[in-house]
Amino acid sequence: MKRDLFTALLLCLSLLSLILTACQGADSRFVGNYQAVLPSATTDGRRVTLTLNDDNTASLTNDYMDGQTPVRESGTWDSTEDTVAVILTETGGEPREQEVKITFQLFEDRLFVMDFEPADYFPSAGLQLKKQ
Repeated sequence: MKRDLFTALLLCLSLLSLILTACQGADSRFVGNYQAVLPSATTDGRRVTLTLNDDNTASLTNDYMDGQTPVRESGTWDSTEDTVAVILTETGGEPREQEVKITFQLFEDRLFVMDFEPADYFPSAGLQLKKQ
């Protein structure tokens, strides 16, 4: 009887540990702010800031450095090993007509853009954002 109770207790503790691990949320390696400045023919550049929060929400701000209010987009992110996928569903708090999907590869303190949709969202793949 004691053995069965001990086994049941051990099983419950193991299950609780698995549940807590699953609920921890985001992979902390990715959490943070990343930034890049892209060249522009008409302004001083385009500052891109990506924020990956520990609750798997994301925001991407495009500041065209032209004196106008930066454009803030938001959505979610998820990771697998050294890749993170960001899905932006809102612009300025309003639903986007078309979702933006961006896949990044983590290397040291940088996220490299591997793929994105729609095709004209960034100038090219290979853009890198440095962790701040």
